[in-house]
Amino acid sequence: MREGVYSTIVLLLALVTAYGPIFILIKMGYKGRRLYRLVATYAFYRTIKKKKDNNGVMRWRLKDVDLTNEEKILKRVVSSFFFLFLILFGGVNGMFYHLLLLEVRFRCEPGVISQDCFKYSMTDLAKWKTIKEFSREPVDCNSTAVKEGSVDVVCYKFTFNLGFALGAGYGGYQICMVFLNLATSGLLMCKTKTIFRLKLLTFFMSMVFLVVFIGVQVSELRHLLFADNMVVGFQLTVSVVVGNCFMFSVPW
Repeated sequence: MREGVYSTIVLLLALVTAYGPIFILIKMGYKGRRLYRLVATYAFYRTIKKKKDNNGVMRWRLKDVDLTNEEKILKRVVSSFFFLFLILFGGVNGMFYHLLLLEVRFRCEPGVISQDCFKYSMTDLAKWKTIKEFSREPVDCNSTAVKEGSVDVVCYKFTFNLGFALGAGYGGYQICMVFLNLATSGLLMCKTKTIFRLKLLTFFMSMVFLVVFIGVQVSELRHLLFADNMVVGFQLTVSVVVGNCFMFSVPW
């Protein structure tokens, strides 16, 4: 089986289950501001709340800040949290299906016919032919070069691990939600200069992560850091994207 088939199966399942409900809501008439507010208030119920006051007027609050009369700021806040939810939920879904259906290793198990091995090369991945075909042909897992380690490989095997996938997916999502809730409280108490410095720090740390991650992937360190599963790198990447979206899209 070609390498692209494994990625396509996981990607399609993650996209359909993550964003299918959004299209259903759109078909039901939830569009624009109504859709943003619905998703933001239900997904981030600890952070964004709507509640009627004593006069029966609906109030919108970001933690302790009343944004009801700040229409432009409220619009940007709920739209930012809406897209933050799409990124976060899509990433968690991708991780869930990856853990549920795939076992990806940098070392092949000898004699296992249910696995497919592919030459691991950043140079090959960057070639136009590989990008165009979105796939590569497998190599012989039992060849002498693979067994001796003279050829770097990445091996895929279908599996089914529902308990582990559910635990990691749900746990990861809840941890992110708690962290975002606490981070929101902290940022709302910060001064403008402090928030600006935090944004610079976030950008700097993201660039450092990008450089280190690429460096690890092209070196032997990937065997040490991601020896058993590539999902660790995927989790880190999603976390960095969510962190940047949180810091730069919300009008702190």
